[in-house]
Amino acid sequence: MITYFCPACWNVISQDDIICPYCGYDLRDFQQMPYERKLLMGLNHPVTEMKLNVLHVIGMKNLKEAIPYIENMINKETNPVVLMQIVDTLAMMSHPEALELLHKLTMHRYPTVSSKAKQALKKLLKLRG
Repeated sequence: MITYFCPACWNVISQDDIICPYCGYDLRDFQQMPYERKLLMGLNHPVTEMKLNVLHVIGMKNLKEAIPYIENMINKETNPVVLMQIVDTLAMMSHPEALELLHKLTMHRYPTVSSKAKQALKKLLKLRG
């Protein structure tokens, strides 16, 4: 069975809903939205695996518009698996702001996250010479 979520409030909805019964979001707007904007909305997905996939795609696409959203996630996220994916995502990106956030993560309170960020930063700096 497939579970459908409203992309605005993330409540479970019916496959046949046109308007979210919880928040009133017009789901047709989502269908018309550019892919990159959908990715940004997906950063708030309640299913961790989906959030991890969205982060990976953002890194692969080098989506600069995602950087402020990722920074917000860094400040709020408590799941170390998501935070470690954020490190991988930032390491794939070529923007100076991504490098700054990666540096910020080297001081994260979770040792696994800070260690992974330090390794990623060291590798990036070596590659960039």
